[in-house]
Amino acid sequence: MLDALWHPGYSSLICRFRFRREGLRFCWRPTLLTANRVGTTNLRWRRSKRVHCSNLSIIARSVSSTPFVMDICGGIALAVGLILLPLIATGFSIAFQPTWVVRYVQKFQPEVFYIKRTEDKVVSLTIDDAPHSDITPQILDVLRENKCKATFFVIGENIDLRPDLVERMFNEGHEVANHTMKDVASWRLSPTHFRDQLIETEKRIAKYFSVDHSGRQIKWFRPGHGFYSKSMLEIAKAEGYKVALGSLFPLDTLFTAQAWLISKYLLWRMHKGAIIILHDRQPQKHQTIKVLKMILPVLKSRGYKVVTLSELYSWQGEDE
Repeated sequence: MLDALWHPGYSSLICRFRFRREGLRFCWRPTLLTANRVGTTNLRWRRSKRVHCSNLSIIARSVSSTPFVMDICGGIALAVGLILLPLIATGFSIAFQPTWVVRYVQKFQPEVFYIKRTEDKVVSLTIDDAPHSDITPQILDVLRENKCKATFFVIGENIDLRPDLVERMFNEGHEVANHTMKDVASWRLSPTHFRDQLIETEKRIAKYFSVDHSGRQIKWFRPGHGFYSKSMLEIAKAEGYKVALGSLFPLDTLFTAQAWLISKYLLWRMHKGAIIILHDRQPQKHQTIKVLKMILPVLKSRGYKVVTLSELYSWQGEDE
């Protein structure tokens, strides 16, 4: 959320940007924003001390000075450019996720699977953070009703609670993939800790990995919270994993009861070769199921085939 207020009598801009994301513990804030009589604006940023908070807050606090005459084309324009435009640009990129940008990234980062170049109406559905007792069975039911396959990126400690659900995923033709032992940001783990989590999870799911035509296992990994480092890619490759992110992420983890909105967004942004990312988590337990019930029949009516990640990766379609 962005709130901004310019006080006409003082060189003060009050601006607040809040982004709900649990676990982030830092904030950046401008400590001084002043404009002189000829329109020159001065802005200094500093990082606050680390505090435990559940929201990422960027707070621009007002700093009162002497009254002034504001040059609209100078001070206000520069203030907007420095503060609002980067936020708008970032928000636009996140919201619209232009396919050409994803294709560009895929071209220069071939070691990570973002999107499949194909002329065929085929997409992959991936679901993170499974399994959960009161969510995963319903997701599997919806997939079976719509005759769709998915790739489940499972978390090791969740498997320990319901290993039978992973067995069901496999038996019903879905793909099981590695999402490490805990629901944490993988990039924050040390290389040793990251490798340990990767291997510990693999011990629980190795017998469920897909196999290619030569009988070799196909092992997929998705980093927790969606960010990766060079060392992570090197470790994953050394352990025989392919790394996957995606091209269609509706930011569903930010909501708990917006199934209609998320469904409309997914159907609006759907494209050939897309990798869809949804979540099997307690906060979204009703939302994800409703989203799947809404989008899968529509995709079928549009001629799309919903497959696993490995099927999409090896799909023999025409290059665009």
